[in-house]
Amino acid sequence: MKDPTKEKKADPKIKNEKCSSSEWRNEFILMLIDKYEEIRGMSNIPKSKRVEDKTNEYIDKVNKIGSWWHSMFEKDETLEYGKHKYILQSRTVYNMYKTDNIPYVSESKFKYWMDFNNVSAEKGIFKEKIGDEEIERKGVMVYKGWKLRN
Repeated sequence: MKDPTKEKKADPKIKNEKCSSSEWRNEFILMLIDKYEEIRGMSNIPKSKRVEDKTNEYIDKVNKIGSWWHSMFEKDETLEYGKHKYILQSRTVYNMYKTDNIPYVSESKFKYWMDFNNVSAEKGIFKEKIGDEEIERKGVMVYKGWKLRN
């Protein structure tokens, strides 16, 4: 059993006076900056498996656009005459998402989540058939190398 006479008494001023002081705050910030300099150059900051699992679990929960995308489309880099065989018009994809999902998501938020999932639209040429006529649209935002799942 510990001898209570040898225990150090808690300092009641720590929380109210010392932790709230500008001197303490400034020193703490300097310690953080020093630590930042130490880890800034590290390409792979170590993190625990539990933190990584919880982070991925959270991202999967909030990444509804990514889940929808991968359930609807698959990557296919097939080329025809040196160009991607499969091209999806970004506006059409966005409208498909709006039709399939509630609540409403703005185009900018949709683009953000698509980029987050490493699916980026780029300017390109989109050909579509309307009746017997094939129309070519230039400068349209498209996703190249993706096709609808069967």
